[in-house]
Amino acid sequence: MSKEIKHDCKERDRNFHWAFGWKDREGIGDGVSQVEKVIRDFWAVAPSNSLHLGTDEKAWAMPHVAIARGNDPLFLRNKEMVGSFLWTPEEAYALASPDAPSPACELRVIS
Repeated sequence: MSKEIKHDCKERDRNFHWAFGWKDREGIGDGVSQVEKVIRDFWAVAPSNSLHLGTDEKAWAMPHVAIARGNDPLFLRNKEMVGSFLWTPEEAYALASPDAPSPACELRVIS
């Protein structure tokens, strides 16, 4: 779907982890903590996250945050199991940014 891009994904992956302050490839470091903080801070103050009962009771529980590499084999496996209509991160990015292609190894998925 996307244009063929030749990159050294292993080198870029290592640089990504260092740039975000991650301690190692598998461990959780400062980069992930910063993303979690932004999401949880929004959850805590978003006006739409309220039952509107005159209390501070939240409509949704605190989010669990996960970050995956765009080239995680699970995305291809999900596509095989669910159907070809399911986009991989690389395909979704290519549709959103056709003039700025990026290989899957440079993408991250936050859920």
